Amino acid sequence: ITDWAMAAQKRNKKVVLHVREPLANDSFKYGKNVILRNIKKYVDCVIAISKDNASRLSGIKNVRIVYDPVVDVNRGDLDIAVESDLKYFVYVGGEQRIKGFEQLALSLDYLNKNVRIFFIGQLKKKKSVGDYIRFFQSSYYRKLSFLRQKILSSEKIIYVGHTNNVFSYYKKAIAVISPFSKPHASLPILEAFSIGKPVIASDIEGTDELVSIDTGFLFHNGNFKELAEVVNYFAKMDNRQLMDYSTASYLHYKHIYTLSESVPAIINEL
Repeated sequence: ITDWAMAAQKRNKKVVLHVREPLANDSFKYGKNVILRNIKKYVDCVIAISKDNASRLSGIKNVRIVYDPVVDVNRGDLDIAVESDLKYFVYVGGEQRIKGFEQLALSLDYLNKNVRIFFIGQLKKKKSVGDYIRFFQSSYYRKLSFLRQKILSSEKIIYVGHTNNVFSYYKKAIAVISPFSKPHASLPILEAFSIGKPVIASDIEGTDELVSIDTGFLFHNGNFKELAEVVNYFAKMDNRQLMDYSTASYLHYKHIYTLSESVPAIINEL
């Protein structure tokens, strides 16, 4: 999708490319090489949303890192009832594989009885023609019905679905679960840090640059039993331990955005 840059530059326009997805290798690296060639020739500045995204653009000059902004207004004031003897967590991502839906669903059988997870995001109810095609093309799609049923039938899951009050659920939680299965920058991690909530995340590129031993825990990507163990570990923490994580998470959030550049300032430089 970088081919538009050539036309823009030929009209004497400054070209800024906002890299939101990590650049992946195809089988012969042809697609990656074409994209890198277009960026080198026709793009004046690249803005990446993570260090990982920036590092994949090898040989490209003028690459700047600007983490996605976290909404700081209308952050949700929904009154959510919780039980004092239960430990609450939040997962955001629906059934998207990249968000770690499969890892979350498979971890449910290994969670302690007092654990509850607010499940934010949609579960697809009706199948499209494309779904039937993907059923034969992808082993993941053949497992989706099983994974959905695990979510819907588990007492550990509080199904929220789509909501504009994500922060209301964050505030009631001990930690946010971000089990992404593919390299990516996770906005829920930054949202959690902004209100002092630690994060349980997979050790993929893009999240490992944000989560440290002081602000949460990284489990090995694909190891759903380890994910459950970490959730159970957080559920057993006392208030003092959780407060230490909360303080460190918020301070880390402030540090990240102190270093992060401003998009308007970068564009003005051009």
